[in-house]
Amino acid sequence: MVPYILLMMFVGRPMYYLELILGQFAGNAQAGAFGGFPLAKGIGWAMVYACTFISLYYNVILGYALLYFFYSLRKTLPWTVCDEAWADDNCY
Repeated sequence: MVPYILLMMFVGRPMYYLELILGQFAGNAQAGAFGGFPLAKGIGWAMVYACTFISLYYNVILGYALLYFFYSLRKTLPWTVCDEAWADDNCY
Protein backbone atom coordinates (compact mmCIF):
# COMPACT_ATOMS: atom_id res chain seq x y z
CA MET A 1 0.00 0.00 0.00
CA VAL A 2 2.87 2.36 0.74
CA PRO A 3 4.36 2.09 -2.80
CA TYR A 4 0.93 2.81 -4.27
CA ILE A 5 0.49 5.93 -2.13
CA LEU A 6 4.00 7.14 -2.94
CA LEU A 7 3.46 6.55 -6.64
CA MET A 8 0.16 8.41 -6.56
CA MET A 9 1.76 11.34 -4.74
CA PHE A 10 4.87 11.65 -6.91
CA VAL A 11 3.58 10.49 -10.30
CA GLY A 12 -0.22 10.52 -10.31
CA ARG A 13 -0.83 13.97 -8.94
CA PRO A 14 1.75 15.75 -11.13
CA MET A 15 0.39 13.95 -14.22
CA TYR A 16 -3.14 14.98 -13.25
CA TYR A 17 -2.10 18.63 -12.93
CA LEU A 18 -0.16 18.40 -16.19
CA GLU A 19 -3.29 17.19 -17.97
CA LEU A 20 -5.37 19.97 -16.39
CA ILE A 21 -2.91 22.69 -17.33
CA LEU A 22 -2.39 21.32 -20.83
CA GLY A 23 -6.13 21.07 -21.43
CA GLN A 24 -6.73 24.59 -20.17
CA PHE A 25 -3.84 25.97 -22.23
CA ALA A 26 -4.94 24.20 -25.41
CA GLY A 27 -8.63 24.95 -24.85
CA ASN A 28 -9.52 21.34 -25.63
CA ALA A 29 -10.57 18.24 -23.80
CA GLN A 30 -8.35 15.19 -23.38
CA ALA A 31 -8.64 14.09 -26.99
CA GLY A 32 -7.41 17.38 -28.44
CA ALA A 33 -5.10 18.57 -25.68
CA PHE A 34 -2.04 16.96 -27.23
CA GLY A 35 -2.81 18.27 -30.74
CA GLY A 36 0.02 20.82 -30.54
CA PHE A 37 2.59 18.08 -30.14
CA PRO A 38 2.72 15.98 -33.33
CA LEU A 39 4.62 13.12 -31.69
CA ALA A 40 2.06 12.87 -28.88
CA LYS A 41 -1.10 13.39 -30.92
CA GLY A 42 -2.53 9.93 -30.15
CA ILE A 43 -1.98 10.13 -26.39
CA GLY A 44 -5.20 12.05 -25.80
CA TRP A 45 -7.31 9.54 -27.71
CA ALA A 46 -5.52 6.66 -26.00
CA MET A 47 -6.43 8.22 -22.64
CA VAL A 48 -10.07 8.54 -23.71
CA TYR A 49 -10.22 4.90 -24.83
CA ALA A 50 -8.47 3.69 -21.67
CA CYS A 51 -10.89 5.63 -19.45
CA THR A 52 -13.85 4.24 -21.40
CA PHE A 53 -12.76 0.62 -21.02
CA ILE A 54 -11.83 1.08 -17.36
CA SER A 55 -15.27 2.61 -16.71
CA LEU A 56 -16.96 -0.35 -18.40
CA TYR A 57 -14.90 -2.78 -16.34
CA TYR A 58 -15.69 -1.04 -13.06
CA ASN A 59 -19.40 -0.89 -13.93
CA VAL A 60 -19.44 -4.69 -14.23
CA ILE A 61 -17.80 -5.00 -10.80
CA LEU A 62 -20.30 -2.52 -9.36
CA GLY A 63 -23.16 -4.50 -10.91
CA TYR A 64 -21.98 -7.70 -9.24
CA ALA A 65 -21.54 -5.90 -5.92
CA LEU A 66 -25.08 -4.50 -6.09
CA LEU A 67 -26.46 -7.91 -7.10
CA TYR A 68 -24.86 -9.61 -4.10
CA PHE A 69 -25.96 -6.76 -1.85
CA PHE A 70 -29.61 -7.19 -2.81
CA TYR A 71 -29.31 -10.98 -2.60
CA SER A 72 -27.95 -10.59 0.92
CA LEU A 73 -31.14 -8.80 1.99
CA ARG A 74 -33.18 -11.98 1.53
CA LYS A 75 -34.15 -14.06 4.52
CA THR A 76 -32.42 -17.16 3.13
CA LEU A 77 -29.15 -16.38 1.42
CA PRO A 78 -28.99 -17.94 -2.05
CA TRP A 79 -25.42 -19.19 -1.60
CA THR A 80 -26.21 -21.09 1.62
CA VAL A 81 -28.58 -23.64 0.09
CA CYS A 82 -28.25 -26.16 -2.74
CA ASP A 83 -30.85 -25.59 -5.44
CA GLU A 84 -31.74 -28.66 -7.50
CA ALA A 85 -31.59 -26.65 -10.72
CA TRP A 86 -27.82 -26.12 -10.52
CA ALA A 87 -26.52 -28.32 -7.68
CA ASP A 88 -24.50 -31.49 -8.21
CA ASP A 89 -23.49 -34.40 -5.96
CA ASN A 90 -20.75 -32.36 -4.28
CA CYS A 91 -23.08 -29.61 -3.06
CA TYR A 92 -23.15 -29.41 0.72
